[in-house]
Amino acid sequence: MQRWFGVAAFAIAAGGCGGGVDPAVVACEKAIAEQLTDRAYTLDRADMTRRLTRDGDRGQIESTVWFNKGLPNELAQTFTCQVLYDPTDARAEPAVTGLKFVW
Repeated sequence: MQRWFGVAAFAIAAGGCGGGVDPAVVACEKAIAEQLTDRAYTLDRADMTRRLTRDGDRGQIESTVWFNKGLPNELAQTFTCQVLYDPTDARAEPAVTGLKFVW
């Protein structure tokens, strides 16, 4: 639970900065936090940003989530997050339309 609050606070703070982070990254971080509330995990925001592809109002991120990073039982899994941007407000957080973990 504490992990989720940290991720959410970071995402909200970074999303409000306008520091060049695509709003799709923030939306996907939030969606992942909602799905993994009971697990310790790590995301790489820079990797998510590099791997973001956009086609009109749609975007997709294929990146990695690490569980127990740095521990002997570390596990890396790929995820795909799909979003739909608001065509009237490019800075608005897009809606997550799909989130898939490749286990």
